[in-house]
Amino acid sequence: MAQSSIRINLSYSVLWCYHYKVTIEGEVTNEAIDNCLAVEISDRKDLLGMWVSESENSSFWLSVLTELRIF
Repeated sequence: MAQSSIRINLSYSVLWCYHYKVTIEGEVTNEAIDNCLAVEISDRKDLLGMWVSESENSSFWLSVLTELRIF
C-alpha cells in the first residue's frame, strides 16, 4: 500500500489485527482484507489501516507492522 508510515500512539492499550477472507457471490476468493484497530485507555478506537492481500504470511505481517512503525 502506498501510504505514509503511521506513528503508533503510546497511549494505546490494545492493538488488534484482523484477517478477513473476501467472498464474492458466495465464493471465497484468494484475496483477504486485513485491518488493524487500536484502543486507547480512554476507550477511543482508531483504525490504523486496511490492506488487501492474497495471503497471510509472515512477510506480509512484517510489512504491515513496519508500516505501523512497531518494528
